[in-house]
This record gives sequence, structure tokens and C-alpha cells, in this order.
Amino acid sequence: MTSDIKTDIALPPEINKYLAILSKDPGSMVFAPLAEAYRKAGMLDEAIATAQDGLKLRPDYVSGMVALGRAYFEKGLLAEARENLEKVLVIAPDNIIAAGILEEIKSKWSVVSGQGPEAEIEVKAEDVRIEEKPEVVEEAEMEELTELEEITES
Repeated sequence: MTSDIKTDIALPPEINKYLAILSKDPGSMVFAPLAEAYRKAGMLDEAIATAQDGLKLRPDYVSGMVALGRAYFEKGLLAEARENLEKVLVIAPDNIIAAGILEEIKSKWSVVSGQGPEAEIEVKAEDVRIEEKPEVVEEAEMEELTELEEITES
């Protein structure tokens, strides 16, 4: 999946933990927290690639969809972010992360361009501020994270 990603910088330990799980189980849902870890480390291309690869196997996994939408947003790919996050709200209408980012995209689009969200413009994520909301960890993801902790403690 993402084992071909090369970097000259030291990876944060959580990325290595998630990569270890994916190498043992390429179908694992741990791709979503891995994509988030890449995003938080500023490795947006890796975050996008990881989320896209994972969603090919688990297309309706909300956490993976949110991770992809956030990475698109931070990379300034607002049309892609909007499309992806709108799909999240169809599946999980109460997802506050997706809803918050969509609101920021819509308001920023109209402020910068004077047009609606259909317009194609380039806006960088640093121009838009969103309040970080606590993420909800799904039960299956929690089980995998618990297994990860057990593996890394051994």
C-alpha cells in the first residue's frame, strides 16, 4: 500500500507503528490513522496516497474518507476536499469534522472569489482556520490501536 513511500526525514514513531500493521495486514483500517499521522507531519502527498489506497479496499470507511478530505483541504485541493467530505455527510450526517471543514471551504470560496463553491480557485489551507474537534475513534479502529499497543510493547 504505502510501503513504497520514501523520505529523507525521520518518521514520527506513530507512522512507523501504523506502517508495521499495514505491512502485516494491507486491508487493515489503520490506513486512516496513518493518513492522519502523515497529514499532521506535513506529509500531505503521503496522506492522500495512503487514504486513497485504503479507500479502494474500504470505500465507505468514514474515518478514511475524513482523513482524505482533511489532507485534500490542507493541500489546498478544495474541490476534491468538498466532494469527499460531502460523501462523508451522506453516510454520517453528524460528522462534525466534515461539516466544519465544509463550512470553511464554502465561506472561504465565496469570500475569495465572490462566487459559489462551484468556482475553481486556489486557496491554501493556511488561509483558513478551523477549530480542531476531538476525533471519534470507531470501535474497530480502537481494537486495532489496542493490538498495535500490544505489538509495540512486546
